Amino acid sequence: MKQRFIYLSFMCLLLFFNGFAYAQDVIQVESAFGCTGELITVPITIDNPDTQLRAFGFDLAIDSAMLTLDSCEPGDLATDFDFFDCSELNPDLIRVGGFDPDGIPAGSSGTLALLHFTVTCGSCTESDTSTLEPQNLLDDIAGWNVVNGTFTYCPPCHHGDVNFSGSVTAGDAQLAFNFALEFITLTPEEECAADCNDSGNVTAGDAQAIFNTALELGTCADSLPGKSAASGDFGKISRWDTI
Repeated sequence: MKQRFIYLSFMCLLLFFNGFAYAQDVIQVESAFGCTGELITVPITIDNPDTQLRAFGFDLAIDSAMLTLDSCEPGDLATDFDFFDCSELNPDLIRVGGFDPDGIPAGSSGTLALLHFTVTCGSCTESDTSTLEPQNLLDDIAGWNVVNGTFTYCPPCHHGDVNFSGSVTAGDAQLAFNFALEFITLTPEEECAADCNDSGNVTAGDAQAIFNTALELGTCADSLPGKSAASGDFGKISRWDTI
């Protein structure tokens, strides 16, 4: 009986601490992409299961060779903040802050801020990247977990990440398949991502290629004209184009 009690107590403590470990406050910089001259938006999102947020401040480190700050605005969680603003401390460091007596309740999840940048990279090549890193977290977000974002310069659009989540999954394949059957509509950017083999049309073959990418059986690049994943020779993989 005593051993059973000890075992149950141990399991309860384990569940408690596991729950505590996963319920952590997080600030995340969402990834973005663009080409020279384009205006892009970088959302700063939070998940604050534990902490009410009345005041915050942080610096966002960027690569000024690729991006220039244009403007900022509060996200959906901070639209009612009495004070919100951002400033350029130097070309590579943007400071963002705000406060409000009511603040953001604990248990919220959404966008804290939207930063708008102009892509200024004149010497970048396709798919060059730089890190978007939040630093110097202050006030109610001090000590929060941080998730960096990535800026990608002019990425090839035929990548299969139809919903631009940052990874290719079976859900992307389903979106491509539903679009091929005209069950849904996609934005031009999403349609380009769904056109895995760059044929100019989204077909069931693209959906299969995206699904294979999700399973790491190939990539969208393998299905581009003139390329073959199996041989390393650049030709289409026939089974992807004959569904």
